[in-house]
Amino acid sequence: MKSLKLIATTCCIGVAAMAFSANAVPINGSATGLTTPDVIIDFEAGSLPNATVVTNQFSGITFGTNYNLFTGGAAPNISGRFLGDVGSTGPGSIFFDNDASDAGFFFRTNTTTTTFTALLDGVLVESFAASTSLSNSSNFYGFTDIVFDEIQISVAVGGYNLDGLQFSDAAVSEPGSLVVFGLGLIGLGAIRRRRMI
Repeated sequence: MKSLKLIATTCCIGVAAMAFSANAVPINGSATGLTTPDVIIDFEAGSLPNATVVTNQFSGITFGTNYNLFTGGAAPNISGRFLGDVGSTGPGSIFFDNDASDAGFFFRTNTTTTTFTALLDGVLVESFAASTSLSNSSNFYGFTDIVFDEIQISVAVGGYNLDGLQFSDAAVSEPGSLVVFGLGLIGLGAIRRRRMI
């Protein structure tokens, strides 16, 4: 009896630890992108003309209103073809076709405060504010180690540009985690059954 309680307790603690072990990590002004993203979109591919409104022309993502594809100009980590949110203070949204665990992009705007928000099914998951500018070379922003399906961007003043969008799909639960969870449920059921007898 005591060994069953010990097993059940251990399994429950293990499941709880796994459920709460991942902590969201905002990417607040990194000089580089994600280590190993599943997808990188640099906006160079394709034949969209300058100032094209962008929505779902790139695989895996859909952009909210006010995004246009631009060419020319150069800034740290943003050159060639890039996206611009024209004159809007936002929020501008990037929607992911699948739940993402990591995503970020190189970003520039006039000197201001920008708020980056990760959402899952419209519910806030994580948010942070950062000082952003036109000339900062540590200008990669985003989120890692959480599950979300949308990033909203809000700037205090004017529009913004982004380039080098990178993301990774959220991992599906590992079979080992499900086994531990199942063992915990079996242990709890056994304890309940013993108490009833």
